[in-house]
Amino acid sequence: MAVWTMMPPLEQLLVIPDPHIHLGIDFDAPSTVMNGKAGVSIRIGTLIAVGAGVGFPALKWFLRFLRQHKKEQGAPAQKAVPAA
Repeated sequence: MAVWTMMPPLEQLLVIPDPHIHLGIDFDAPSTVMNGKAGVSIRIGTLIAVGAGVGFPALKWFLRFLRQHKKEQGAPAQKAVPAA
């Protein structure tokens, strides 16, 4: 039920060439068994666009993290001098 509830919105967003689901019910089985297959394909241009959209901000964050980490490592630890 949940799968077919989500199929119409997915078909509007994605190209699904052969959507089908087959349910085989065995009431005599000793336990519940489920199995399935899922396939994914993506175009090269889409892959590059997604990679750039995720990669550039991640690279920016990583470089900022490295700079901050170097500043913390490079600064000598200052000891508090006890008041007399």
